[in-house]
Amino acid sequence: MTEILLTAREVASQLRIDSDTVYLLAQRGDLECQRFGRAVRFRQEHVDNYLRQTYQPARHEPQTVEEHFAALVGQWEAVCRNEGRR
Repeated sequence: MTEILLTAREVASQLRIDSDTVYLLAQRGDLECQRFGRAVRFRQEHVDNYLRQTYQPARHEPQTVEEHFAALVGQWEAVCRNEGRR
């Protein structure tokens, strides 16, 4: 079975970044690539590995008014505690 190699533009589309950034990641060694003369190609498994290594889940954002209010109160209390230390 022949493996399909991706172009920088295709990888950029998957990652929702600019293709110049894809080339930079490859140049730094963060994203493995295959070079064929001046052409640079990427294996899907290497793109997937990069995502696994760099993935950080989004911070939890409050979903309800009560959660949002509790988060604001917690932030306000932290500010007040820090103000008292000055």
